[in-house]
Amino acid sequence: MTEGAVDAVDDVVARAEHALDEVGRDPRAALAVADAVVAAIPRPLAAEGIRAVVTAHRAAGLALRELSEIETAEGRMRRAVRIADRHERPDVGAEARMSLAYVLMERGRMGQAVALTTRALRDSRGETTYRLRIIRAMSLQRSGHGDDALAEYAVALPAVRRARDTVWESRLLNNRGILLATRGETARAVADFTGAREIFLAEGRRNDAADVLYNIGYLYGMAGDVPQALRNLDASAEEWGDLDRPEYWAGRAEVLTRAGLSAEAVADARRAIALLQSRGWNALEAESWLSLASALLSDREPDLDAVVAAAQEARRLVRRQGRPEWTAMAEYVAMSAQLRRSRSAPTTRSIERLVAMLEENHWPRESDDLRVSAAMAMHARSPADALQLLEPVESRRPAAGDWERRSTVALARSLRAGWAGDTGRAQRQLLRAWSLADDAHAALGSVDLVAGAAARSGRIVELGLGRALDAGCAEQAFDWVERGRSAVLRHPAARPAPDPEVAAALTRWRWAKSEEAEARAAGDRLSPSPVRAAEREVRRLTRRRAAADGDHDVIGAEVARSAVGDGVFVQFFSWKGEIHATTTTRNGTGAHRLGAAAEVLGLERSIAFALRRVVRASPSRPALDQAVELHRLVRRLDSLILAPLAAVAGARKVTICPGSALGGVPWSIAPSIAGADLTIAPSATSWHRARNVGPQRIRKVAALAGPGLPAAEAECTSVSRLHRQATATLAADATTAAVSRAAREVDVLHLAAHGLLRRDNPLFSSLTLADGPLCGYDIASWVRAPSVVVLSACSAAAGAAVAGEEVLGLAAIALGVGARTVVASPVAVPDGLTALVMTSLHRELAQGHAPDEALQRVRGSLGAEEPAAGVVAGTFVAVGA
Repeated sequence: MTEGAVDAVDDVVARAEHALDEVGRDPRAALAVADAVVAAIPRPLAAEGIRAVVTAHRAAGLALRELSEIETAEGRMRRAVRIADRHERPDVGAEARMSLAYVLMERGRMGQAVALTTRALRDSRGETTYRLRIIRAMSLQRSGHGDDALAEYAVALPAVRRARDTVWESRLLNNRGILLATRGETARAVADFTGAREIFLAEGRRNDAADVLYNIGYLYGMAGDVPQALRNLDASAEEWGDLDRPEYWAGRAEVLTRAGLSAEAVADARRAIALLQSRGWNALEAESWLSLASALLSDREPDLDAVVAAAQEARRLVRRQGRPEWTAMAEYVAMSAQLRRSRSAPTTRSIERLVAMLEENHWPRESDDLRVSAAMAMHARSPADALQLLEPVESRRPAAGDWERRSTVALARSLRAGWAGDTGRAQRQLLRAWSLADDAHAALGSVDLVAGAAARSGRIVELGLGRALDAGCAEQAFDWVERGRSAVLRHPAARPAPDPEVAAALTRWRWAKSEEAEARAAGDRLSPSPVRAAEREVRRLTRRRAAADGDHDVIGAEVARSAVGDGVFVQFFSWKGEIHATTTTRNGTGAHRLGAAAEVLGLERSIAFALRRVVRASPSRPALDQAVELHRLVRRLDSLILAPLAAVAGARKVTICPGSALGGVPWSIAPSIAGADLTIAPSATSWHRARNVGPQRIRKVAALAGPGLPAAEAECTSVSRLHRQATATLAADATTAAVSRAAREVDVLHLAAHGLLRRDNPLFSSLTLADGPLCGYDIASWVRAPSVVVLSACSAAAGAAVAGEEVLGLAAIALGVGARTVVASPVAVPDGLTALVMTSLHRELAQGHAPDEALQRVRGSLGAEEPAAGVVAGTFVAVGA
C-alpha cells in the first residue's frame, strides 16, 4: 500500500479501520498504513484522533503478529490500551484489550488473556461484545477449557450472523474448527474450516484463507490422511508467499511424526523452534518442543534421553502458560519414553494419574495408547494392575475411520485374551490390529510414507512373533516375520502415467547434484542447500500420489510351501539378542534358534570389510591372497547360521530372505549352499510376486554405460553382441530418459554405472548417468519394468532398513515395479573384473539359463580360470525370482 493510497482514505478513523481490515490481506501493507496514520495525527489527540491512534496501533500489532514479530506486536497493543485508558475511553479500550488478549495467547499467557477479555466485556458495546466473546473463547480453548470455549462460541455465533459480520464469523468458525479437530470431531471441523475459508476468499483475505488451509492440513494429519495433510500444508505455504510462518514447520513435524517419518519430523520441529526462540511466540514454541519430543520418540532407535529432555522443556513452558491440556501431552510423551526403559519403569499410580489427565483433557487416542503400552510393560510384575488398565480400552467403539484407535482396541483385546490363555481369540484380535493398520498403509501412495506408517506397526508384529516362538509354531513365526518385512513394496504407488511435475523436480535434483559434484571436483566450498531443497521437492510431490489398486496380501508359510518346489526358502531374523531362522520346503516349515546375534552380526561386519579389501585389492596384493581371510570368516558364519539348517543340505535351489542385518553376506560362497542355484528375496511376498509376473524373457536386451568407468562401454558393447536383439548405448547418450525408455521396451535392461547407496533415504540411492544420477524415485515411476534388470554397479543389491527388518534399495525398488529378477552386488566391485563377470553372465543368459543358474555357472567357471574374477562373481546375487 503506497502513501498515495493511504491519503485516498477520507478521514483518519477510516484510514485506521482500513489498516485493520488490510491485515488479513497484506500484513506488510497494513503495517505501513497504520504507521502512516499514527504519524499523521496531530497532538494533543482529539476525540476522533484517540480512536484512530488506538485502532492504528491495534492494526500494527496484528500485522506484526502475522509477520512473526510477536514481542513488538505486544508492545503496540499495550500502547493502544494505555492511550485508551489515559483518555478515559472504555469503549475504545475494550477493543484494544481484545486485540492484546489475542497476542497474549501467542505469548503463552492464557490466564492473562482470559482475565483481560472478561474485564473488557464489562465496557464493550455493540459488535465489540461478540468479538470479545470470540477472543475469550479462543483463550479458554487454548488454556484447556474446551467446553467453556464451545459455550462462548455458541453465544457469539448468532450475534455475529445477525450483524452480518462475515470476517468475524469466519474467524469464529476457524478457531472452533481447531477445537473440534483436536477432539476428533473431524466432520464438524471440516465443515467449520470450509465455511471459514469460503468467507475469507470471498472477502479477498488471502492470508487469513491460507491460515485456514493450514488448519485443514493439520486436521487431515490428525485424522491419518497424510498425503492430503501434506498437500494442504504445502498449499498454505504457497498462499502465505514469502511470509515467515514457523507454524508451517511445527505442523509439518506433527504430521510427519504421525506418518512415521521421524528424521524429517525432527528436522522440521527443530527449524520451527529455531524460528520461534527469542521472538516471544511462547505458545507455539512450547508446542514445537512437544512436536520435537514426539518426533524423536518415533525414531527406529530413539535417543530416550533426548526425548525426555524435549518433553520436559515443553512441559516447563506449557505449565508456565497455564495450559493443562498440553501439559498432559508433554507428560504422555515423557512417560512413553520412560516405558521404553527397562531400568526405570513408572509406578502404577503415576500411570493412572496421567491416564486420567489425558482423558480429562480430551486426548482419548493417547490415553488408550498409554494404557496399552503400560499394561504390556507392567504385566510381568503386576498382572492385576495391567488388566485393570486395559479394561476401559476393550470396551471402546471408535469411529469407523479412526483406524489407529480401532487397532489399539484390538491390540488390547488380544493382550487380555492372551493373558487369560485364550490363544485363538488372542491371535484373531492381534491379526485384526495388524490388518487395520495395514489397510491404512495401503491407502498411501508414496513408498516413504508407507515405510513410515509400517514402522508404527512394529509392536504388533513383535508381539505376534514372540507368541509364535513361545508356542513353538514355525508357520506363525514365518507369517509374522513376513508381515513385518513386506509392508512397503507390497503397496506400490499408482503409475497411470509419468507425472511431469515429479519428472521436473527430479531433473532439478540432478542439476543440483551435478553442480555439487563440479564444486567438489574444483575444491570449492560446498553448500548442501540446493540439493536438500531439491530432495524436499521430490519428496513433497511424490507423497501426493494415490495408492495402486490390486492384491496386497501377505503370503504365508502355506503359500511359500506350495511355491518352493524342490528348493528351500530360508528366512533369517533377530529376536531378543539372538538370530533365528525358518526353513520352508514342500514338506513343511521349521523354526531354528541359531545363536547370539552379537557374534553373528560381528562376523557379518568383518565379512563386509574383508570383502571390500578383496574386490579392491591392488596388484601388489592379489585378491586371491586376501580371499583366504574372507573365506575363513564366511566358513565361520556358515557354521553358525547355515550348517545347522538340515533343509539346505544338498538343496538344488535355495532362496534366502536375509532381512536388514544380514543383507551384506556373500551367500554364494558359503560352503553349505555352494552348489545351489541361489536367489535373494527382500521378502517372501516380493519373491512370490516376482515368480508370478510372467515367464522369464531374455529376447530383447538394452545395455547402457554410465560415465567415469573405463570398462563400462566395452562391457555394454560385449553384452550387446551376445544377444540377437540388443542395443548398446555409450556413456554420452546414456541418460535417465534413455533408461526409462529402454525399461518400457526390453526384456533385459543392463546398466553399467557408478552406484551409490543412501542409507538415510534409500529412494535417493542412485546410478550415475550422462545427465546425472538415476535414483530410486525414477525407478519407482517406471510404467513398465523389464523381466530382468542387471545392475553392474557398486552396492546396487544393498539396501537400508525402512520398517522393521524390511530393506529398501535399488534392487528392491525394481522388483516392486514389476521386475522378475534383479542381478546386482551388495558391495563395491572393481570395474575391470566386473566387466568380465558381466560378459560371462550374459553368455549364459543368451544360452537360455535363468539368472540364478547363470550366476552359479559363472562362479564355477571363473573361479577355476580367473580366481580374482571368481571372487567378484561371488558377490553378485539374483534378487527376486
